[in-house]
Amino acid sequence: MLRRKAKRLGDSMEGLFMELKLYDLMPRVFADACIMDLGVLKVFRAGDALKVERCFTNHIFWDLDEALYAAPRSIFQKMETHKSALLHQFPEKAQAIEQATLDNSYSPDTEDEAQMVTCFEAWHLPTAPDANDGRHVICIDGATLHD
Repeated sequence: MLRRKAKRLGDSMEGLFMELKLYDLMPRVFADACIMDLGVLKVFRAGDALKVERCFTNHIFWDLDEALYAAPRSIFQKMETHKSALLHQFPEKAQAIEQATLDNSYSPDTEDEAQMVTCFEAWHLPTAPDANDGRHVICIDGATLHD
């Protein structure tokens, strides 16, 4: 009985890995770890769906002092995000997104490339399991999109 449950659980996990395309993604994360000493796989929810994505190691930040003896309680991610993706994700913040400062590191040759905005996402773990001081924030220059 227990062996059958374990087999079904293993099959479910295998299906989830296939659905999320983890077997395609993990070699790149492993290569990042070999080349840059750290590979980052971000697991998150988008609505009801579970999602995973590879994060560039040099776009992840944490306080080294805080992480000296334990896992850091706060982590920050910098992303270059297209304005249209932000407008789709946060339609109620359309005015702030439209006014956001564009990332000038992209070539002004094409209109599509000129629509990239620097976006920061931050996580802070609660101090205790029953504490309400944990936070997840997404912001751009001049506006908080999610808090």
